[in-house]
Amino acid sequence: MKKTLLQVMIPVAILMIPLRILYSNYPKLLWLWTILYFSIGFTSSYVIKKLDKKGKK
Repeated sequence: MKKTLLQVMIPVAILMIPLRILYSNYPKLLWLWTILYFSIGFTSSYVIKKLDKKGKK
């Protein structure tokens, strides 16, 4: 569990920096940055789970 959590949080933490820059430059598009952030987070967690299941086989 901890390993998977770290595998998800590291890419999300890395992606927060460019998203924060985008938000500071274009604050009216907060809805877009929020959708983008969550879609990247969910996609990365899905891919990591799939890769983790393949590795265990």
